Amino acid sequence: MDAAYGVAERAVIIVLDGARLEETFGEGESDAFGGPSSEVLPRINEGLRPLGGVAAPAYVTGTTFTSSAHADLLTGVRQYYANLGASEGYGLRQPDYPTIFEHLRQQRDLQAEQAVLVANTEILGDLTYSHAPGFGSALGGTFRHITEAQDISASARTDAPVLTGLLQSIESLGAIFALGNLHQIDRAGHSNTDYADHVADVDGPVVKFWSDLREAERQGADLPLVVVLADHGRHRFIDHEDPWQDHGCSCSGCREVPLLVLGPGIESGTIASQPYLLEDVTHTLAWLLGVSMPYSTGLALDEFLAGSPELPVRSGEVALAADGDLVAWQGWLPSHSARSHVVVDGEVLGGGVLHVEQPRVLRAESGDFACWRQLDLVVGTEDWPWEARCSRRDGAGDWNDLGLETLELPDGFDAQLEVDDRDRLWVMYLAGDSDGGLEAITPGTVGYHLARWDAVTHAWEYASGLQGGGTFPSHARWHMDGEDTWVAWVASDDQPTMRYSRHLSLYKVRWDTGEDASWVSLRGLYGVNSDNEEIGRLERPALGLAGEDLVVAAVGYSSGGTTLMAATQDAASGEDDEWSELVTLDDSGLVFPHLSPAFSSDGWLYWARQSGSGGVEICRADGGQATPSCRESSYDWIDSLAPADGGTWASLSDGDLIWKKVWVPF
Repeated sequence: MDAAYGVAERAVIIVLDGARLEETFGEGESDAFGGPSSEVLPRINEGLRPLGGVAAPAYVTGTTFTSSAHADLLTGVRQYYANLGASEGYGLRQPDYPTIFEHLRQQRDLQAEQAVLVANTEILGDLTYSHAPGFGSALGGTFRHITEAQDISASARTDAPVLTGLLQSIESLGAIFALGNLHQIDRAGHSNTDYADHVADVDGPVVKFWSDLREAERQGADLPLVVVLADHGRHRFIDHEDPWQDHGCSCSGCREVPLLVLGPGIESGTIASQPYLLEDVTHTLAWLLGVSMPYSTGLALDEFLAGSPELPVRSGEVALAADGDLVAWQGWLPSHSARSHVVVDGEVLGGGVLHVEQPRVLRAESGDFACWRQLDLVVGTEDWPWEARCSRRDGAGDWNDLGLETLELPDGFDAQLEVDDRDRLWVMYLAGDSDGGLEAITPGTVGYHLARWDAVTHAWEYASGLQGGGTFPSHARWHMDGEDTWVAWVASDDQPTMRYSRHLSLYKVRWDTGEDASWVSLRGLYGVNSDNEEIGRLERPALGLAGEDLVVAAVGYSSGGTTLMAATQDAASGEDDEWSELVTLDDSGLVFPHLSPAFSSDGWLYWARQSGSGGVEICRADGGQATPSCRESSYDWIDSLAPADGGTWASLSDGDLIWKKVWVPF
């Protein structure tokens, strides 16, 4: 390991929640401030910027909302995390991947108060630990909610007290890692009450915070590594008198954020020349603090690091997909500007852009099909949406782009592929109507859509999508049988009260001709575990046919951990809405929540869990009902599964950020 590993004893992240580049480190004018961008934060720009490294901008490639972006930042993994509030408690809203709080406490034997999240909002209270097996609340950090002095039930309406709380956590409680969210900036932006003034209000307190740290250093304390950044930006370039009032979409104003890093191990006066992401911040901080984060997908902030040390780089094969002997994966690349590509049977598809990921493949009589999502950041354009790509391999072995046209894609786009009895490719995908991407995609406008490619006409047909299929729908899976198609996905409940409970939604869809597809709601599925405890959250369904039974399975979340649950319907009975209650297939509490269970074509359901020794154990059950059989692997971490006849492909790692495509026979 490089000698610079663990060079920082402490680290602090200050999040200017929802501050645009125009009001922070931009070089132009701020329409919200009514003057040069450099004058909004003059003390930071003149006093702190020269001491560290600056990216103006860094980028958010995931969902540009507060909770979602913080989940990415604190885990080092861009992931699906619904931006729900917490007015009825925090529920089961923890992320699926382990947080930097948990890694620090586990690897450096810290107390809870030494890993702290300080904020003048409650919506981040779920992010101090995860649902990942082997981690959880016992290794979680401390959440400190900064309230009004005269009303402790109300969040503080200014941001300076958050910095005071951060300093107290470091100096009095001995915090090794602390994140402070200055949320009043974002609140003011949404309410349009002097947004730019609230950005300017933190100029003096942030500089004083740094000065206090330097003074403590002179008294013998360790100087922390300090990061100042925004979790997301805000709209620009829209036909609105006050464009900065909202955020949440793929516009450049939402994706571009300021980033300043200063302290031990950081080269002063550095200006970034390559694109850095939120995940890169976590990856670099963890390395400088001397801990590993095996699921981290970031790259090093290498231009900022003194001495040009070499940080470990993730590599190998992840996001596996298979159909029979057709196998695909996402391959990691070391370049900051082109971080991944898709590989099908050893042949690279897609590349040369920032992200190319999440492949899906299907083998049909008319050829092999592959679909994936990709994102590029094109400076000078107003909108940077995720795009869908589909390609077909013809008889000559050549891949040809099919030109799939989609609406605005959420960053969690995950195409599902099927082929009907006329050898037409069906694609189901999540999308929304967001007026060209310059307005935030709201929960009510997101739904599942269908597209169909005909090998005879070489043309696409598009069906009207289903909207209103639940709040924050995600992770759809389907099974096609002749003219009928069954679909399962998960959606949130009680959105107005902002509770995070998720249930299974089951639909039957038929699409004959034209633009109208028939979506019939069958039922929602909720469940209890083997201890008769209500399951408050279900995620990542699998849907498949096992014998005569149609089986739906999902990961269930409860206080006892993560389980695998399943329900069955007799596909031959013709009674679409008669499903069994959910039963528990795996009550270990150690099912990996970031990993979708999946059916093989021969009717086996596969999933993975943490073994008794702390490694990865891969399991399967026949028809979703039999007693599972499990095989322990020789690896500690798992990214994905792709079942095929006789076993499953798995993406596995020893924790060295090197991912290997491994065949696990059964």
